Amino acid sequence: MLLTISDHNKILSVTNGGYLGDWGNEEFCTKGHYAIDYRMKIKGLHVDRTELNAIEIICGSRSGERCGDTASSGQQQWGTWTVEALCPAKTFLTAFSLQVDQINTIYDNTGANYVRFSCKYIKDEYFDFGLSVSPGHARYGLYGNWSDACPANSAICGVKTKMHAYQVHGDDTALNDVQFFCCE
Repeated sequence: MLLTISDHNKILSVTNGGYLGDWGNEEFCTKGHYAIDYRMKIKGLHVDRTELNAIEIICGSRSGERCGDTASSGQQQWGTWTVEALCPAKTFLTAFSLQVDQINTIYDNTGANYVRFSCKYIKDEYFDFGLSVSPGHARYGLYGNWSDACPANSAICGVKTKMHAYQVHGDDTALNDVQFFCCE
């Protein structure tokens, strides 16, 4: 059974997301599954850099086993998928931080460049583990503050991205912002 927007108990966001683009549709893990892993689609050094083009969460059961579900909201056409970054056994994605290159007029803009997460045991409010795809950062932009964390007994279960459409004669930035949904 697929989850809907009304099945979540918290929306996680950050304050440094880019302002270009439109919010896409949210996508969720199936009910009773949570994000245990993630990967990114990145376009690196090219004439018109876009860096982060998509984020995909990989879903698993409360025991930490993969269930075959993924969720990724929207994605742009450029780049290649990174390796997956997996939370330690029986932990789940519960908070995130976004690396963003804020819009400027000096050089090619990229929007969001990288994302990193915090993993926790679903019933533990105190101990968390940092998780990022190596090397943990992109070439441009800065990480902002961490989002709030999912409440106790919940973890990330869905995603919604803000994507800048292809600019035929302009500067492409691709993914600019993201929100994650927590479920019990």
